[in-house]
Amino acid sequence: MDAKRLQATTLLIKRLHADYPTKGFKISPSIDFVTQSNSGLSIVAKQRIKKDDILIVIPEAARLTAKTVLPSSFLKKLKRDIANKSQFQEHQQMLNPSDYSLAVAMMKVLGRNAKNNNDFHVCMSQTWPSEETMKDTSWFFWDVASVQKVWNRSGMFNIFEELRANVDSTFDNIIYPILRNNPDEYIDESLPSNQGAAATLKDKLYNTFRYSLALLYSRAHECYDDDEPSGELVPIVDLFNGHSDKIDEAIKKGKTNEKSVINVNIVSGKWPFIRGSMFRNDFNLPCSAVYANRDIDEGEELIISYGDLSPAGFAFKYGFIPMDFIKHHNIMSDVSIFCDPKLIPDDKMRRRCLERSGFHWTSSNATRSWL
Repeated sequence: MDAKRLQATTLLIKRLHADYPTKGFKISPSIDFVTQSNSGLSIVAKQRIKKDDILIVIPEAARLTAKTVLPSSFLKKLKRDIANKSQFQEHQQMLNPSDYSLAVAMMKVLGRNAKNNNDFHVCMSQTWPSEETMKDTSWFFWDVASVQKVWNRSGMFNIFEELRANVDSTFDNIIYPILRNNPDEYIDESLPSNQGAAATLKDKLYNTFRYSLALLYSRAHECYDDDEPSGELVPIVDLFNGHSDKIDEAIKKGKTNEKSVINVNIVSGKWPFIRGSMFRNDFNLPCSAVYANRDIDEGEELIISYGDLSPAGFAFKYGFIPMDFIKHHNIMSDVSIFCDPKLIPDDKMRRRCLERSGFHWTSSNATRSWL
């Protein structure tokens, strides 16, 4: 499956070159797209990259937003219906009306898969992870009872349970009533979950809706349309893996590590970009750019910022916690999970903190664990 995504990425780059041959699109020969067993598709340095080198420039016109895909009257009604649901106010920091609008736009793109392979956004959608991959990493697919066994009745589980109920309610009361008149336009028939003979039109719409939400939740960037907060998917840029800003916090408060894990930044501006975040406005052509925020060694993976996420937030958004995040010196989390003995910290202060929080250390020649 990663090989298919790699091939689709190559085709998408060719398409961008064809659509924007002289201005608006740029990709550095210093980067490469590879598949890795532990992280799927990754972007790495093909050769040494210097700080502030421009690596990718993408025109704003190529981004996927609800506004660029859905008719304006349809989008206005969709946003109004979603915003009027009072239940969306409590967890707006996790999901908001614009997320659902973008999900419907993605459904429309996925519905074109078998009908219009020449559509740019369809070409872009071929680079997205498969439904099977998302089932492993996205809470939209997780079984509630299984999650409770891992997280218990923690605050994290309560939010998970409420959000899942919110998603289902949104689909049943808003999304399905709007889309059921033209369901074929919003169904991705290629999804494995839509292959069964017993799947109804409603089932297929829901499966496509859930897959779209899972994708955007982990890949969309925040933007503004007409001064309103919205979400967007930026081609190529949405393929970068990332990390929490917390990973680069140094032991000394207020300082960051000299060699940061996050080694590239994303900025908005106009064509052409010069170095780093600097650009000239020669053509009034809005673009997004990715540049190196430090020197990057050959073979090093390019990592963007996922924001100031805690381990709990990272697990909830991306379905896993990186090992270097678990071992970080300045991490606090309410994640309630089984702790492999290999992960038990050796630092005395961290052990003391665990003991004060009710975790008791036991040790013998054969085993060691926290109770």
